[in-house]
Amino acid sequence: MSFPEPSPFRLWIILVGENTLVNMDEGTGYAFPFISRAYGLIYTMQFARNAEGKPYFTYEEIQSYLQELKNDKGLWDKDKLLSDVNHKGSLKNIASEIGKPFGISINDIKR
Repeated sequence: MSFPEPSPFRLWIILVGENTLVNMDEGTGYAFPFISRAYGLIYTMQFARNAEGKPYFTYEEIQSYLQELKNDKGLWDKDKLLSDVNHKGSLKNIASEIGKPFGISINDIKR
């Protein structure tokens, strides 16, 4: 399976992968480099195109995801970020939404 660049799978691994979640559990500061990289990759998803050249996401959709991350205490809100897939602004929620057009689910990155 091949993905256009930027790769949503790479974004997923950084956003909800083991390194991020383990570091987040130890302390938000340890996870911040992973979260900030994921933030940048979310931003780039507005430039990803399908085979017909159409964007997977609009600028507005991407800005909405980024704003969800910044709500409340922002990237330092450990409880919000680690919430389940149904909680707006959680890492799993945003990863799930971004994965939909590509057919990627949370289970696809679990080892």
